[in-house]
Amino acid sequence: MPRGSMRKFFEEQGGSTSEHGADLHWPGTMDGFPFRGPVVPDLRQQEYENVPLALDYHSGQFRLWEPDGKAAFDDVMDKIVNGWYMQHKRIDRWSNEHCGLLVWLEWVQVYGETPAGKHPGEGGNGKSTLTAEAGTGSFGVVPGSAG
Repeated sequence: MPRGSMRKFFEEQGGSTSEHGADLHWPGTMDGFPFRGPVVPDLRQQEYENVPLALDYHSGQFRLWEPDGKAAFDDVMDKIVNGWYMQHKRIDRWSNEHCGLLVWLEWVQVYGETPAGKHPGEGGNGKSTLTAEAGTGSFGVVPGSAG
C-alpha cells in the first residue's frame, strides 16, 4: 500500500485536553510525525535526524451503524492509512440486532518527543540561559540549575 501524506493533518494542533495529551507541531520529525510538547524543540541537524519517537497505545469499540461511531472510526483509519498511526489489531463483528458492523480496533499513535531541556524555557528552576556553541552556528536554551 502506498504511504499517504500527513500534510492533511497539519491543522490538528492537539492540546493538553486532546487525545494527544499536548500541543502538536508540524511537520515535526524527518518522517513527518508531529512533535508533541509545549513548543517546537530547538535541535541541531543531527538531533533532528534522530528524534526519539513516543508510541501511545489506544483501543476502542466502534459501532459503525451510529454516525458518531462511524466518524470516529473513519478518523482513526484515515490516520492509519496515511502513516501517522499504526494498526495493531482489528476484529469485525456483524450485529444482527443493529444490522451493522461492530469493530474492535487497537492502534498506536506516533509522536516525536525530545528530552526535557530541549524546549526553550524548560529547566529545573524555571530559569534559562541562551547559549551559542562556537563554530557550530547552533543556538539553544540551556536550563538553569536548581539551587
